[in-house]
Amino acid sequence: MKRNFILFIISLLIFCNCKNERKEISNYNEIEVIQILPETADEYINLSNFADSIEIIQLNKDSKELIGVVHRIIIRNKYIYLIDKTLKQIILFDKEGNFVTKLSKYGDGPECYSFLGPVFIDSLESYIDIIDMKANKILRYSNPTFELIKSNSFPDISFNSCVRAQDSIYYIATQQHENIINGKNTNTEFVIYTTDGFINNFFDKKIDTKRNNYSAATESILESCDNESFYYSSMFTNTIYSIDSISLKPLYYIDFGNCRMPEDLGTQDINEQINYIHQMKGTAAFPIMTLNNKQYTFITYFYKEKSNQSMFRTQDLRQFIIDKNNNRQYHTKKIINDICDFPKYISFDTYFGCVHDIYYNKDFVEVIIPSIYLESIGEESVIIDGIGEITSEDDPIVVLMKPKKRL
Repeated sequence: MKRNFILFIISLLIFCNCKNERKEISNYNEIEVIQILPETADEYINLSNFADSIEIIQLNKDSKELIGVVHRIIIRNKYIYLIDKTLKQIILFDKEGNFVTKLSKYGDGPECYSFLGPVFIDSLESYIDIIDMKANKILRYSNPTFELIKSNSFPDISFNSCVRAQDSIYYIATQQHENIINGKNTNTEFVIYTTDGFINNFFDKKIDTKRNNYSAATESILESCDNESFYYSSMFTNTIYSIDSISLKPLYYIDFGNCRMPEDLGTQDINEQINYIHQMKGTAAFPIMTLNNKQYTFITYFYKEKSNQSMFRTQDLRQFIIDKNNNRQYHTKKIINDICDFPKYISFDTYFGCVHDIYYNKDFVEVIIPSIYLESIGEESVIIDGIGEITSEDDPIVVLMKPKKRL
């Protein structure tokens, strides 16, 4: 029965959502079903279930360097990179949080970028690539001298997020933006682009956007730490795909039971989708896989117990954690930090706050934006051991959590 049910789910997903892409999506004979019942989520769980120590890194602590709205934090071996979407700059900090230098070449000059899009840093941290979505170019700067090395063309595609594999394949979450792909008008949700000119799109459809859009998740593409495994969490199928070079393979189906949203919602126009989300009640939506390694799988999703006129709030977020070594599952609304006093809560999502990988170099990662954090706990300031007072005017704080060692 279980095998028949799984095969039925696959067939249903292919028929409803992928009928134009049977050649592009490779299907396993079986797909693992993860059952998540939203109403069974615990009010909270303790961080000490899977972490045993915390390191705090305050960025920009001894510098007066001006930082605007932080879009993304990228942690690498040498530096921590802060992507500032207000001042359109990339700021480099050392691993103690001290300011090092910055790439700030926004403008119209020959070595400038006119739009600070996705940023890529090579494994040796010898260069920084920026997708300039206004000029449809990829600009490569030496790191940390920031001399322009080269400039290549990039297709005119509107998207929410983008990751890169092997320096030549781009995985792009377009999430229903209006695009022309291979000469066809489409509101496809996922695109694979290679530098030799190949463009492949998945979940192809045409809907009426009325020049409106929304984001189901800031990041729906997961890149493993080794830059060898990639995953895509689709918007409407409740399915998480493994990305295999230029194709997709279904990996997990998230079964929300009677709480799932209608499977045809993605075929309706954008305003109807937004109205449905506003009026959702007792409905779960948009599961995103934020970590998948040998020890853990982390999945976040939204569950609206009551309808309201907002998209999603922090209290709508749920976190589902599979501890593979201990064969345990955690399902919760909040993760409470019971290891030390700061921060009070930990969230492994990619929607609220700034974008960051939640796992790097064998550590769990959280990024705290002080203004957002203090508002959430109803305080004007907090005192952190070894750092001092933190106010809403302070810059981001990187929290590294060491996973428990398993016997």
